[in-house]
Amino acid sequence: MDLGVRDRGSRDPLFDAPYIDVDEWRDEPVRHRFVHGGFEGTDARFAMYFPPPARYQGRFFQPLMPVSGTEYGAASGALSHVAGLAGYIGFCSDNGGYLVESNLGSLMPFPGPGPDLTLHRTSAAVARYSRQVAAEMYGDHRPFGYVYGGSGGAYKTISCIENHLGVWDGALPYVHGTPKSIPVLLIAPSHVMRVVGDRLARVVLDVVLEVLEIPDRHLLCYFTGTEGPASRRYPVGTHA
Repeated sequence: MDLGVRDRGSRDPLFDAPYIDVDEWRDEPVRHRFVHGGFEGTDARFAMYFPPPARYQGRFFQPLMPVSGTEYGAASGALSHVAGLAGYIGFCSDNGGYLVESNLGSLMPFPGPGPDLTLHRTSAAVARYSRQVAAEMYGDHRPFGYVYGGSGGAYKTISCIENHLGVWDGALPYVHGTPKSIPVLLIAPSHVMRVVGDRLARVVLDVVLEVLEIPDRHLLCYFTGTEGPASRRYPVGTHA
């Protein structure tokens, strides 16, 4: 396999005609610019949520749903248990990024005629186009991108990062949809929880914060009720 720069910045000819059918500012759950559209000649649809320039820090988050068919999975609350009480839009805004979603190239929860479209091609095309919109909004730059998903979304995350070098800067597949997920991904962490106890949230956050370089106060707001300067200033579910 060629792991050179062949795919870096490349464009998929199937997705060379993006369009926008909704572009408006919204105030809920936090102030953001909502952009919805798709790609002509395809069933691909996308939804993007951009924070005001004052909150933007040059990154985007792209969660992948286990199945295709909707570009509103994370924003609608289907995955809110991952992002906290304020949801994905608030989480991304508070962490200096915009949210990117797509229907993975299908209007139905099935792969359709081209499985590669739902596995990785649509997600890559949407990620690339989101950078164009971001550059037009915030000025010329390349946002750092992070893609992640659980269950079936875990496999899509792996497909994305393996097939499109340079599109994303980090990927996190979790709880893969296999029979081994329970003993491998649940039992072992349960043992860690038993051993570490109340210190688990702090240990996990320390690792995540170091890897992603995200300000401590934001993640503390969403994921824990840990006492500390950050949690006192920003209670769980609130915004800075």
